[in-house]
Amino acid sequence: MARNSLKDATVIVTFPGIGNVGSITANYILKNSRSKPIIDMYSKYMPAVLISDGSGKFNLPKISGSVIISQNKKVVFYVGDAQPPTEAGVYKLSKKLVENLKANGARELIILGGIGLEAEPENPKTYFITNDDKLSNSLKRSGIDSAAVSKVNVVLGTSGVLFGIAKQKRLKAAIILAETCGAPGYMGLNATKSLVEALSSYLGMKIDTKDIKGAISAVKKESHSADRLIEAEETTRHYIG
Repeated sequence: MARNSLKDATVIVTFPGIGNVGSITANYILKNSRSKPIIDMYSKYMPAVLISDGSGKFNLPKISGSVIISQNKKVVFYVGDAQPPTEAGVYKLSKKLVENLKANGARELIILGGIGLEAEPENPKTYFITNDDKLSNSLKRSGIDSAAVSKVNVVLGTSGVLFGIAKQKRLKAAIILAETCGAPGYMGLNATKSLVEALSSYLGMKIDTKDIKGAISAVKKESHSADRLIEAEETTRHYIG
């Protein structure tokens, strides 16, 4: 990646997690906007598996990078196929990602995830955690609630570690979360809609959410569903990731 290729970009990062809401949200926005693939990143910290893409092709798990230019704003999405299977791998990959963002001039990091509840609400709320006051004000103006601390006990996995390392490295960052069901393999329809609306509002984009149900149906048909690549305590109440 060319140095400063992320200059002033808002970088959205997501990995498979609770309700798969982060990954489905990112892919839905990319599909319904003028996005352009820019890079595929592979890492020795990813699971040692081959993944079917549903069309008969098999690939190593990767982090796919795409860019959207919206109203003169550069938005880059990094969407991971899986989370590292070890805690050491999570820390090492997260550190490398944050260092990459810093070295290439990223303006801010936004991490997407879900809050695991016993059942998904009909109208899930979205919440955020941030390390920056100006970013906090911007997220509030986009209708995202700042009361995540009252809803969450711990942040597990790559989502939490990425944010923690970003804070250590003084990179402006936030985690945006949507309420969903924490049951293993659950695909959060309502939560995805809420997260798409919240994120597109923050980014100043107009994304039609009418086909989210169809997008989730397509994900369910894929043979490489992310929940088979990672093992996590997905039934724990208040788990987010």
